[in-house]
Amino acid sequence: MSQFVSGIKSLFTGPDTSAQEAQIAKAKQDQQISLDRQRQQEQQQAALADQQAGAASRTPRGRRLLQASTGDTGVSSTLGPNG
Repeated sequence: MSQFVSGIKSLFTGPDTSAQEAQIAKAKQDQQISLDRQRQQEQQQAALADQQAGAASRTPRGRRLLQASTGDTGVSSTLGPNG
């Protein structure tokens, strides 16, 4: 008798999909976490690359101090009376 009642009830309320909806929500949350981790790793790699590029292109400290004390800015990149 209880199966008959639950069968009639399902006609009016529809099937119980709460377990499927919970599984879908968990899958979406897991996917979002995975994407966030991937973005964070890419940002860290980009920051590390920028840091390494900055360190490679920076003038050594002794040379910077010498240039600052003598006022020498190095060789001009243009030729002429203004350069």
